[in-house]
Amino acid sequence: GNSFTGTGNVTVKANNSCGSSAISSLAVSALTLQPGAINGAASVCKTQTSVTYSIASVTGATSYTWAITGGATFVGSTSGTSVKVKFTTATSTSAVLTVKANNLCGPSAIQSKTIAVTLTCRTAEEESTDFTGTFEAYPNPTAGKLTVNFSSDKKDKHVLILTDMVGHIYMQHEITADEGDNYTELDMSKYASGIYFLSLLKEGTEARTIRIAVQ
Repeated sequence: GNSFTGTGNVTVKANNSCGSSAISSLAVSALTLQPGAINGAASVCKTQTSVTYSIASVTGATSYTWAITGGATFVGSTSGTSVKVKFTTATSTSAVLTVKANNLCGPSAIQSKTIAVTLTCRTAEEESTDFTGTFEAYPNPTAGKLTVNFSSDKKDKHVLILTDMVGHIYMQHEITADEGDNYTELDMSKYASGIYFLSLLKEGTEARTIRIAVQ
């Protein structure tokens, strides 16, 4: 059966009418259990260079083997209970992270986690240096109305664009902004629950992007 865990001994002796032989013994170990759920972000940006994922340690494991698909790569060791993943090399909008526990008998069953990778989103470090004004949206997460506040240094045209994790455009809203603070309200209740990106374009160039969670 498959209920054996830990370590033990298999013993055998030969018998005949005169008695029994000496006992021969072989030490055996069971395979380790499948690792538990992988902890870490389920959605990331291609620009992220060090995202940590981890599992609880598995009893009896001597090492762990991690792997990831979609072009992402590991930073540092991949033999422990946690790894760091770099997504800047990602080529797919979906990456599958897997881990298995190992002991002297071999590897356990594989545990996996699917990670959504946005290839087009940008981080704060990459924002245009010529955009120094306010850009905020609240409440976030939202289930209905979303108030957007942004500032402009002069009266000119801005465009708000809402996209999903794979870059599909759901909304494109042109605004003629006044100098100073500008407020507009968006109805997010018509969009499915999930993660979106709201970008503010100023004079045709992307200036700032906010990650929006719709409940």
